[in-house]
Amino acid sequence: MELGTRTRQAMSMLVLVGMIQLAGGCRSVDPAVKRSQQTADLLVNTRETMFAGEQTVLQSQTSLRALRDSNGDLRPAFELFLTDLAAVRKQADRLKIEGESVQTQSVLYCAARQTDVSMISDLEMRQLAEKRASSIKEKCDTINDRYQQVAAGFGQYILKLNDLQTYLGNELNSGSLASGQSWIEEALASGELLRGDIRALALEIELTSNMLSPVPIAVSAWPTVLEQPNAVADQR
Repeated sequence: MELGTRTRQAMSMLVLVGMIQLAGGCRSVDPAVKRSQQTADLLVNTRETMFAGEQTVLQSQTSLRALRDSNGDLRPAFELFLTDLAAVRKQADRLKIEGESVQTQSVLYCAARQTDVSMISDLEMRQLAEKRASSIKEKCDTINDRYQQVAAGFGQYILKLNDLQTYLGNELNSGSLASGQSWIEEALASGELLRGDIRALALEIELTSNMLSPVPIAVSAWPTVLEQPNAVADQR
């Protein structure tokens, strides 16, 4: 019995020593570094939405062109157009939610960073840190502005597609399709502008995340299946 007790005591001591060694071997993460990494990760994770968003817009443009060029029975092409329109609406809702999350996180991050910077005692170091903090805030503000621009672009694009749905759906024949050609072209042009805005937002997100993360990421290449957006998107 005594041997068993001593054995248990020895084992308990070994476990305790192991826990102490393990705790000693763990490296604590500086709160500022953790905060920056979390913000960078949030930004980077939105890239999937950017990719999916442009792909969805492109697919809706493809189905709209197919409808425009259809002969005979227009119903299959129109149904495909409606399916892709629903996907565009869903993608717009997802981007809106992510945009609000990014905006909230960026405001909190910049405020916390400014508080940390104000505690630096060395004047020259504090001034340089304030300059860098101001630069990050400008980048975050740019991202939030671009989110608003993309959201507005989705709204305009969806509005044009909704109009076409109503116009063509109430009289789905070659006559209404022919008379709606100009509005179809307007919708396609709106989609091109939106795709350009999505890419601009994605690039800004990646560049900013590299300013925050201790582990830089490579700027992503866009999927080759996506067409290049019209140059007009960069001229606006």
